[in-house]
Amino acid sequence: MMRGINLNSPMWAAPGGNPLAGWPTRGFIAYYRSKGFTAFRITVNWSGFNALQPTLGGDLDPNVAKALDDCVAMVVAAGGRPIIDVHTYMRRDEKIIGESDITIGHYVDLWRRLAVRYGTNPSVVFGLANEPHDQDLGILIRSLNTLIATIRETGAKNLILCP
Repeated sequence: MMRGINLNSPMWAAPGGNPLAGWPTRGFIAYYRSKGFTAFRITVNWSGFNALQPTLGGDLDPNVAKALDDCVAMVVAAGGRPIIDVHTYMRRDEKIIGESDITIGHYVDLWRRLAVRYGTNPSVVFGLANEPHDQDLGILIRSLNTLIATIRETGAKNLILCP
């Protein structure tokens, strides 16, 4: 059983601000661990301000990726389970993944990179998408199944959360 809380992240910071500001501190994580919380959802942008992957199919932004690595490490060191939540609503740039020129292949690329990066850490949980809405359910289900298969193909055995 996981008891969780959402962590602050720079995806909620003001555009033009410091992309490394807004990440939680060790003290914040320690406080909620002391209250019995075990799961810490870390929200990240796929595109836009403080994007983890600014260009489709491109490398992860090194500053955002390093900050995410540091946050994941702090949660794990405190005995918690970090949930990497690509907070997309199954969209990029307002376009529905798999129903536009933003293909599931683009999203697979991101998740393959995340699975390779974090797949050896069994404490890390993968949250595939936050609150998908107003889209074709069949396409969504096929997309999620494709993401799961891709993550498993990397050898990652992490817990995967589907919407």
